[in-house]
Amino acid sequence: MIIHVQYATQVRMAVGHNKESIEVKDPTTLAEFLQALGLSKSDAVRSLLFNEQGEWKPGVLIFVNNIAVNASHRTELNDGDTISLMTLVSGG
Repeated sequence: MIIHVQYATQVRMAVGHNKESIEVKDPTTLAEFLQALGLSKSDAVRSLLFNEQGEWKPGVLIFVNNIAVNASHRTELNDGDTISLMTLVSGG
């Protein structure tokens, strides 16, 4: 099945593009997908998304089909789902 991934803010800059489509085995959960996605990216991307223990950083926002979820959510992904990833934006 195909999962569409959209990247925004610092995640987009680290990945180097704003979207991609990834083929995965069916079935898969959001947590499984995110772990595989992290392993497939550069160290810079992994350090932005995961902490030193390999856990998803709480400052990364995750949306599945425009609905906010957390990385441990047991959401079963379906063909054609869109996952959006972005970091919290701060400044002053």
